[in-house]
Parts: sequence; structure tokens; C-alpha cells
Amino acid sequence: MSDSTVTVHRPGEGSERQRVAPHLFLAFECARPTAQSARSSLEGVDEVVIGRGNLRSAERSMQSGRCVLTVRVADPSMSQVHARLTRGLGHWLVEDAGSKNGTLLNGAAISRARLEDGDLVTLGYTLFLFRAALTVHGEQPDWIDAAERNRSPGMATLLPALERDLGRLARIAPSTVTS
Repeated sequence: MSDSTVTVHRPGEGSERQRVAPHLFLAFECARPTAQSARSSLEGVDEVVIGRGNLRSAERSMQSGRCVLTVRVADPSMSQVHARLTRGLGHWLVEDAGSKNGTLLNGAAISRARLEDGDLVTLGYTLFLFRAALTVHGEQPDWIDAAERNRSPGMATLLPALERDLGRLARIAPSTVTS
């Protein structure tokens, strides 16, 4: 599962960078059911450390030559360092980091397991969705938190392809041109 980049040329639109990369979605926080979702690209990331923090955040850093993404969630039932995701040999693994409440993969308790596209990881009372390969168009930030986006109701998404289309729609919506 390697990250790949291609350049797409569309008639009348010029070229656009398009790449395929794994993503991790913070899908649902049971302690805060009205909280928005978030998405993190795992492009170029070697390890993801997930744990409890005061605020929801994601930060990339270099540690011993490896890119580490640290994701924090304000979930009191999550351990400070709850689980790790590591990339190696073309796939991702999820491993419990000695948490007090354990790590569930698709509802089953695990200590370590291989992640597949669409797997649901439960840490404390927070649900994460792993996607092995999503197409991303153009330049997008590594971390997108829907709570921080200023979109009209019904116009928010964390799916890269739909985000691009909604951006186009938002640009043409104010137009007075009729069809």
C-alpha cells in the first residue's frame, strides 16, 4: 500500500495533482455525540500514536527519522497513550499500547492486528475509521477537523473527492447565470 501521485489534465481546467493515500477518520466521540468528525491523511506517516488529551488535535513530528502523527482526543475513558498504528511491509497494524480499557477492532478486543480498508477501531468511547486508499485531489491539509470548517449546513464533508466537488459548487452557487 504505497502512496502514489499522478497529474490529471482536464480539458479547460489545466492540470491537478491527484494522489492516493491511507486516511484515518475520527468518526464519532460517544462522550460528545454532537462533535464533528475529523480526517487525517496518513501520507508519509510511519506511526500514529492515539491517546487522551485536553483538546482534540493532531500533530506531526519527526522522531528518530520517522514521521509520527500524534492524535489527541478529549475522551476520559481513553488512556494517555491508548494505541499505535504502524506502517510496514505495505500494510498498517493497530496495536494496543497497554491501555486500561483495551482496543477493539470491528467490535473484537485485540492486542495487535492488521488493518483492512473500512475497519472500525474503538479506543475508549471514540470510534476511528481506517481507509486504506482514498484519492485526494490538489493540495489538501493533512488534518481536517469538520468543527473548524466554515461550511453551510449540508455542505460539509471529510471525503476528499466530495470536498473538491462541494468547493466547486460553493463557487458557482452565487452566480446569476441560468441554465
